[in-house]
Amino acid sequence: MKYAKVSLGRIEAVWNKLGGEDAVDAFLTGESVLVPVPPFEQNEHGHYVVQVRSKLLSSKQELEFLDAANIRCADDHTRQTLEWNSSYNNSCNYSAGEQLKDDVSCKVVLVPDTEFPWALTRAQIVAYGERFGYRVPRAGVMFRLNETVSKRHMERMNAGNLISLHDDLRDLAGHRCFINIFVHGARYFAVNRYQGEHEETHEVAEARTFSKGKAFYVFEVSDPA
Repeated sequence: MKYAKVSLGRIEAVWNKLGGEDAVDAFLTGESVLVPVPPFEQNEHGHYVVQVRSKLLSSKQELEFLDAANIRCADDHTRQTLEWNSSYNNSCNYSAGEQLKDDVSCKVVLVPDTEFPWALTRAQIVAYGERFGYRVPRAGVMFRLNETVSKRHMERMNAGNLISLHDDLRDLAGHRCFINIFVHGARYFAVNRYQGEHEETHEVAEARTFSKGKAFYVFEVSDPA
């Protein structure tokens, strides 16, 4: 037999899922087709919407989470930056009233880069998101996105990169950085430096040489918590 896992029970389950004999006949003759279910719901703009719950963890605890989840730091720069920053929950210059609290639901949207191939700088991409009422997420949200968006989800979205263009996340040398989650066989978590004279551009093209699929930009739309 061609398929090792075929059994009468599985065949009957498929028949029931398709809707019975008539539905199976319609599928086999091409009168109906199977439509893949999106990995996440989509809003009125066609952007994927993901719900995450915040956690107030130290940088050491976040690194332990990445290691336990088998998500690799992309390089020494990433690990050193994560170790150096004491907290990622309140990045992006949020006021005290907007800082992330523990166990709060946050709504995140993923916008594919195919919507703005002309955008090269952080300001252009952030401005595009603001058209829909989106804003750059607090950096701590990106760690929680790692818990919710699996490697399989990224494959189903044809996503190679999940990128969050922070404003005030800096490395030991004081350079402004953005977060990039990407797949290259395994899952990687990277803190990359912006490029250019004013540190406004980001080298997504370089990241894509190690991953396949589209880049999705991460925005936050939930009310400040």
